[in-house]
Amino acid sequence: MSHLRTYQHGTPRTFVCPYCLHEYPVEQILFHLPLTGQKLTGKRNYIQRWMRRPPIPPPLNGDVWEKLCPGVNCGKVLPKSTGMEPSLIIGMVGAQVSGKTHYIASLIQRLSSEVGERFQVGVVEADSQTTKRFAVEFKQPLYDNKAVLDSTIGSPPPLIYNLVFDGSLYGENEPRSVTLALYDTAGENFRDPVKVREMASYLRVAAGVIFIVDPLQSEAVRQMVGSQVQLPTLKYDNMPTNIIRNLTELLDNQGIIRGNRPFQTPVAVTMSKADVLRDVDLIKDNAPWNGPEMHELYFDDDLHEQIEGTMRNLFKQYEPAAYHNVRVRFKNHAFFGVSATGCSPDPRTHRYAHVSPRRVEDPLLWLLAEIGVIPRRRGSRQ
Repeated sequence: MSHLRTYQHGTPRTFVCPYCLHEYPVEQILFHLPLTGQKLTGKRNYIQRWMRRPPIPPPLNGDVWEKLCPGVNCGKVLPKSTGMEPSLIIGMVGAQVSGKTHYIASLIQRLSSEVGERFQVGVVEADSQTTKRFAVEFKQPLYDNKAVLDSTIGSPPPLIYNLVFDGSLYGENEPRSVTLALYDTAGENFRDPVKVREMASYLRVAAGVIFIVDPLQSEAVRQMVGSQVQLPTLKYDNMPTNIIRNLTELLDNQGIIRGNRPFQTPVAVTMSKADVLRDVDLIKDNAPWNGPEMHELYFDDDLHEQIEGTMRNLFKQYEPAAYHNVRVRFKNHAFFGVSATGCSPDPRTHRYAHVSPRRVEDPLLWLLAEIGVIPRRRGSRQ
């Protein structure tokens, strides 16, 4: 069974590899010297352990070591902060064509710009594969060309980032960091036993989960929208009730939760394409979701509760069965609405008139507040 993972400043006793998703003692981190191929475990004496100092590589005339996962079938290069700060993994799950790919593109873009400035956080790619994938598959087509992104096929490797927060904001001399691992999991993978096991490994070690739901796969919402919007093809596996049921069954069958016990890990149930809900007046013009207020330096609980109430009521109204499942099976959850692009694409050209994300960072910021990475307060910053 999984256990609740929260942020504790300082050297952890264990770390989670974001690639193989196994947990290891920090003493097992391998230090690799690329020039010679040499691999050694880190060194620290009893006093350094007692003082919770991280393992350090053997001295080698200033040569640069890299950290490797000790897993026999893994051995990949780990983020530099591994073993120095908790390796809390924030994950993402959702159905095919739910808007996950567009959401990833806009979330990382926002974290690297406006949100990064507001929270003084640096966004660092964990590997060259992440750097290349994001540039070629996400940023260039969506932000440079304003084109609709292709749907995910198969199970591509995760995009892995290290989020490094300025510790001085919290009265600390050292920065805070958390691993953001984005797995683009398609709905049909719930029917693939191999992919189910991979997803279970991922959910078992996650500190928080962003669960993407497409409101346009809800039959009730589709009836409300009518002919005002070009609707995607309705797919049984992607309907909110079914995708949430599949997720809870996976948690049960893989032993992550037992019996009637709820999933302890915080889950941000996130409705994508919220701009469509706004355009058809399901989200009113005067709703806080449309307002200028944003989270800055800390997570504003007052602002969150106003927006969360709107999204919770919408979800409960149009997907009552799915809502009940979430309420009963996920102990700590909240509802969000996000727009990765701010508008729908032109049906002929498949391009966006503009790309203006709306509230894509809110689910992640809530999770970071829940696990103790960023502080939370109520009301004005004055």
